[in-house]
Amino acid sequence: MFSQFKISKGLRINKLIVILFLLFSIQNNAFLLSQDNLETDARESAMANSTVASAGSSHGFQNPAGTAFLSSTMAGIHFENLYQIPQLGNRGIVLGVPTKFGSFGLKGFYFGSVNYNKQKYTFNYARVFGDKLCAGISFNYFHSTLKTGYEEARTLAGEVGFIVLPTENLSIGCHVFNISNSDYNENSGQELPVYMKTGIAWQAEKFALTGQVQINKKENTSFSVGTEVYLVPDLAIRFGTSTVQQYNYTFGIGYKLTGINGNIAFARHPVLGFSYFLTLEYYFARKK
Repeated sequence: MFSQFKISKGLRINKLIVILFLLFSIQNNAFLLSQDNLETDARESAMANSTVASAGSSHGFQNPAGTAFLSSTMAGIHFENLYQIPQLGNRGIVLGVPTKFGSFGLKGFYFGSVNYNKQKYTFNYARVFGDKLCAGISFNYFHSTLKTGYEEARTLAGEVGFIVLPTENLSIGCHVFNISNSDYNENSGQELPVYMKTGIAWQAEKFALTGQVQINKKENTSFSVGTEVYLVPDLAIRFGTSTVQQYNYTFGIGYKLTGINGNIAFARHPVLGFSYFLTLEYYFARKK
């Protein structure tokens, strides 16, 4: 009993230290609310977010061009928890609608808690051009609140992307975030990054291999790779690794039912430990 108490107490103390570290980092604009990467899902997280070149994405988180091949209307929900700390939760909703004029999407994400949070709302449009090219554009509204002396901050930013398919299984993608070089007001203590991602993906019926490089305007270049294997027709297992510390090592599984996709992922930070991600998507039957 005594040893169990000591272990439990130690875990609580360690978690308290982590929370205090994160709050200190937030106050000094070094960690969370300066980040834009609220959008992700469990499949992409399991592959270390290396999917900038993946064609056929239903939501275009890593590249707005990915939604161009959406074949039916879909709705999805996402939840993630960073480092198993309740105050560091991220939840979102996604809606995608294909039309003869291209695919349209709406997304909303809320990260944090009442005391500190960041919200992102996105309108996305993507379209296929011929058989070898698709392109997309997103318009984003950011709203950040940090109740430690900073004012609320708001800004608008755009992003563009394209995917080229030179062969049936190979695709090449590029994505530029914050093309207008937008930023929050100077008194907010926050910055909106500018970066470009480019990568390749090799996708077959039961296997996918992805890789990308991300070049930031003010940060170090990062590299990510991921893989996806379908062990049986509807069950996938995924792995990834990245030089971004939040996604050093990632893994997850996905399962498909009729009209429903469920995905779960885990990512390991070398110091702060594990984060987990859960995504559920429903695809409406297309009217004939």
